Amino acid sequence: MQLPFTVDQFLEVFQRYNLAVWPVQWILGMLGLVAVSLALSQRRNASRWVSGILALMCFGWRPHTHLAFFAIINRTAIATVVADIVRRADGGTPRGRLYPTGA
Repeated sequence: MQLPFTVDQFLEVFQRYNLAVWPVQWILGMLGLVAVSLALSQRRNASRWVSGILALMCFGWRPHTHLAFFAIINRTAIATVVADIVRRADGGTPRGRLYPTGA
Protein backbone atom coordinates (compact mmCIF):
# COMPACT_ATOMS: atom_id res chain seq x y z
CA MET A 1 0.00 0.00 0.00
CA GLN A 2 1.34 3.39 -0.98
CA LEU A 3 1.00 6.03 1.74
CA PRO A 4 -0.14 9.52 0.68
CA PHE A 5 2.90 11.07 2.41
CA THR A 6 6.58 10.41 2.92
CA VAL A 7 8.26 9.47 6.19
CA ASP A 8 9.95 12.90 6.25
CA GLN A 9 6.58 14.65 5.84
CA PHE A 10 5.12 12.55 8.64
CA LEU A 11 7.97 13.32 11.04
CA GLU A 12 7.80 17.01 10.13
CA VAL A 13 4.13 17.05 11.16
CA PHE A 14 5.06 15.74 14.61
CA GLN A 15 7.86 18.26 14.92
CA ARG A 16 5.53 21.18 14.09
CA TYR A 17 2.84 19.76 16.38
CA ASN A 18 5.19 19.41 19.35
CA LEU A 19 6.58 22.91 18.89
CA ALA A 20 3.11 24.42 18.57
CA VAL A 21 1.46 22.77 21.57
CA TRP A 22 4.25 22.89 24.12
CA PRO A 23 3.59 22.61 27.15
CA VAL A 24 -0.01 21.46 26.65
CA GLN A 25 1.07 17.87 25.96
CA TRP A 26 2.09 17.61 29.63
CA ILE A 27 -1.43 18.58 30.67
CA LEU A 28 -2.93 16.07 28.24
CA GLY A 29 -0.58 13.38 29.53
CA MET A 30 -1.64 14.09 33.10
CA LEU A 31 -5.30 13.93 32.08
CA GLY A 32 -4.57 10.57 30.48
CA LEU A 33 -3.00 9.28 33.69
CA VAL A 34 -5.99 10.53 35.68
CA ALA A 35 -8.33 8.71 33.28
CA VAL A 36 -6.37 5.45 33.61
CA SER A 37 -6.29 5.67 37.39
CA LEU A 38 -10.03 6.37 37.50
CA ALA A 39 -10.75 3.50 35.11
CA LEU A 40 -8.87 1.13 37.41
CA SER A 41 -10.52 2.46 40.56
CA GLN A 42 -13.79 1.38 42.10
CA ARG A 43 -14.90 4.92 42.77
CA ARG A 44 -18.47 5.96 42.28
CA ASN A 45 -18.93 7.96 39.05
CA ALA A 46 -15.41 7.04 37.85
CA SER A 47 -16.82 5.97 34.48
CA ARG A 48 -18.46 9.35 33.99
CA TRP A 49 -15.18 11.14 34.70
CA VAL A 50 -13.22 8.84 32.38
CA SER A 51 -15.78 9.33 29.62
CA GLY A 52 -15.68 13.08 30.17
CA ILE A 53 -11.88 13.16 29.91
CA LEU A 54 -11.96 11.01 26.75
CA ALA A 55 -14.66 13.25 25.28
CA LEU A 56 -12.56 16.33 25.98
CA MET A 57 -9.57 14.75 24.26
CA CYS A 58 -11.57 13.32 21.38
CA PHE A 59 -13.96 16.18 20.67
CA GLY A 60 -11.92 19.13 21.84
CA TRP A 61 -8.30 18.42 21.12
CA ARG A 62 -8.15 15.82 18.37
CA PRO A 63 -10.15 17.61 15.64
CA HIS A 64 -8.03 20.73 16.12
CA THR A 65 -4.74 18.87 15.83
CA HIS A 66 -5.84 16.80 12.84
CA LEU A 67 -7.17 19.81 10.96
CA ALA A 68 -4.19 21.99 11.81
CA PHE A 69 -1.40 19.47 11.31
CA PHE A 70 -2.27 16.09 9.80
CA ALA A 71 -4.74 17.22 7.14
CA ILE A 72 -1.84 18.99 5.43
CA ILE A 73 -0.31 15.65 4.43
CA ASN A 74 -3.41 13.44 4.42
CA ARG A 75 -6.90 14.71 3.56
CA THR A 76 -8.51 11.49 4.82
CA ALA A 77 -7.47 12.52 8.35
CA ILE A 78 -10.51 14.81 8.44
CA ALA A 79 -12.92 12.01 7.53
CA THR A 80 -11.26 9.68 10.03
CA VAL A 81 -11.69 12.16 12.87
CA VAL A 82 -15.33 12.86 11.98
CA ALA A 83 -16.11 9.13 11.83
CA ASP A 84 -14.42 8.55 15.19
CA ILE A 85 -16.32 11.42 16.83
CA VAL A 86 -19.63 10.06 15.57
CA ARG A 87 -18.70 6.58 16.82
CA ARG A 88 -17.73 7.86 20.27
CA ALA A 89 -20.67 10.26 20.64
CA ASP A 90 -22.71 7.45 22.18
CA GLY A 91 -20.18 6.89 24.98
CA GLY A 92 -20.52 5.91 28.61
CA THR A 93 -21.21 9.32 30.10
CA PRO A 94 -24.96 9.46 29.35
CA ARG A 95 -25.51 5.96 30.76
CA GLY A 96 -23.20 6.43 33.73
CA ARG A 97 -20.85 3.58 32.89
CA LEU A 98 -17.65 3.17 30.92
CA TYR A 99 -18.12 -0.44 29.88
CA PRO A 100 -21.17 -2.10 28.31
CA THR A 101 -23.43 -4.09 30.59
CA GLY A 102 -22.09 -7.55 31.25
CA ALA A 103 -18.41 -6.61 30.82
